[in-house]
Amino acid sequence: IGNVHFVQMEDMHFYLAQKIAFQLYLMDIQSVIIEGGAVILNQFITANLWDEARIFTGDVEWENGMLAPKTIGNITEEYKLGADTLTIYKPNNQI
Repeated sequence: IGNVHFVQMEDMHFYLAQKIAFQLYLMDIQSVIIEGGAVILNQFITANLWDEARIFTGDVEWENGMLAPKTIGNITEEYKLGADTLTIYKPNNQI
C-alpha cells in the first residue's frame, strides 16, 4: 500500500526505541513523529531519542486515566490556543 513498510523485530521488550530508530536509519528516514501513549513516549525520552516535544494541555482535569510522560527538557516556546496551551520542549543538551 503506497509507502507502507512492515519491519519485523525480535525481542520487543528491550531497547525498543533504539531498535525502531536503527530501522528508520537503515531506511534513510531522518524525521518521525511519535504519537503514542506514556510507555512508548517514555522509552524514546529516556533513550534521549528526541529533539522536540509538542504538548497540548487543555483546561479540563481528568480524575482517572494514564499520566502523561514527564519530559526531560526545557520549555522553548508556549502558545495559548483558545482554552488550550501548546508547550514546546527541547532536550537539555540542545539549549
